[in-house]
Amino acid sequence: MNILSNNIGAEQANELITIMAIKPNLKTLCGFRDEPMLDLSKKRLSTGCGVLVANEVKNNGALVKFDISRNELKAAGGKALAEALKGNQVLVELNLSDNKLGIEQGYDNITDMQGVIALASAIPTMGAMTSLNVGDNGIPIENMNEIIAMVEAHPTMKILCAVPFRDNTITELDVSDGQSLGVESAVVIRRYLEN
Repeated sequence: MNILSNNIGAEQANELITIMAIKPNLKTLCGFRDEPMLDLSKKRLSTGCGVLVANEVKNNGALVKFDISRNELKAAGGKALAEALKGNQVLVELNLSDNKLGIEQGYDNITDMQGVIALASAIPTMGAMTSLNVGDNGIPIENMNEIIAMVEAHPTMKILCAVPFRDNTITELDVSDGQSLGVESAVVIRRYLEN
């Protein structure tokens, strides 16, 4: 079964997860299980879809590369994913760019940092992570600086918002290939140039 790409709210998603838990024959609501690479980019996923995906991703011990960019997860969907990935020791690449993670569900102009804060909290616990993209999410500079600090302290992280910040030999950086950058990437680039 795959009910993604429908306009499901977070509350409805949690109700579906409860139903799934009491139905032993129902294995997935998202149409995937134990895949090493998962590309859910540009699927028109709502906040509720993010909650559903988080529920299934937390039990996927094989997931190494996860792209869920260019959707509408917003703060609650981002928080659900961050909580699901907390402690993950397998995931290497995560792309959450262009998901309005700093915006409240149902609104485009109300700031909500719960997803961003949960993500900053999860980063140190994700032992295999080398690449994270959170560009173009409406994350304020002060919150992005918190994420940068967590990433800089992380022993395996090499790339943040498409910027290879640990490579001191870079002489040029081209991020013009249509990636979702936003203010977040500008903050990372500034920090890279300062070091």
